[in-house]
Amino acid sequence: MKKAILNDLKVIELFKTMSPRQMARSLHTQRKRIYAILDANNIPRGHFNRIKSPPSKSVLEDLYWKHNMSITEIAQNLGLKWSTVKWCMDVYNISKRTIAQAQKVRNGKDIKSAGTTLSCGYVKVMCKGHPRADRDGYVFEHILVMEKNLGRFLTRSEHIHHINGIRDDNRPENLTLMSQANHNLRTAYCSNCELKKEIRLLRWQVKELTEALQYRLKEAQNE
Repeated sequence: MKKAILNDLKVIELFKTMSPRQMARSLHTQRKRIYAILDANNIPRGHFNRIKSPPSKSVLEDLYWKHNMSITEIAQNLGLKWSTVKWCMDVYNISKRTIAQAQKVRNGKDIKSAGTTLSCGYVKVMCKGHPRADRDGYVFEHILVMEKNLGRFLTRSEHIHHINGIRDDNRPENLTLMSQANHNLRTAYCSNCELKKEIRLLRWQVKELTEALQYRLKEAQNE
């Protein structure tokens, strides 16, 4: 019996909806020939039929590269296994981060996440071993952000001022470095300025509206 001539592109296209066994039966060939084509094209063995709703390539690329999410975070977000997301990325031939890129993303997340907001409004994050860390290992987030921009530790005479007066807004563009005297003067002036009062009022109104909206949504879901 003559061997069937297999087209690589056809096998790859069928592989998206059929398992290697199903393809072998459909194309009247042996599974080892299907596997040989998959291996030659660097496609991991497996098939999309095992996934209830496989994520698209654009979704995975957006989460991985634009939102800087790890494979574990993507899996949790989509409700899939880590191995499933990893396999889909291999099938779609989505490039992975280098060690340096992964470290940079991880460092950025360390500063942005897992923070504790104090009653005074400032945010503290865990950074054990830092010269300004408290006994529990926490450091003010705005200090870490400024030090990252400067590439050095701050001295005791240097103080950071939040330009818009919002203490948990630690974006680099909202922080400025100044001396103790200037910081005290600026803080005393800003505490009484009308703009800061307006900001506080608006933040309170936004909080009230958000809570009211969440309450209405819960009521609508219960109905």
